[in-house]
Amino acid sequence: MREWIILIAAAPTLGGCFVGDENDWASRREIVEAAERCGVSDFEPTEAGAAYAAYVPAGVPDAKAKEDCIYADLRGQGLLVTR
Repeated sequence: MREWIILIAAAPTLGGCFVGDENDWASRREIVEAAERCGVSDFEPTEAGAAYAAYVPAGVPDAKAKEDCIYADLRGQGLLVTR
């Protein structure tokens, strides 16, 4: 019983520790701009839930290198992208 009282008393305090999403996810526009800097024009990010992925189709010349470039560009800005 005593454990429950402590848990109930501590719950409001612990709830305040987690306010919002602390991750800074790249927007669609930010991914498109990074793709342009990496040599991929007219890029369409792939929707991945509430975020986007920067998947470059295999038919694009140097697709892997360009995809890595996009992710590195965004990471350098402190932004996250689903991979």
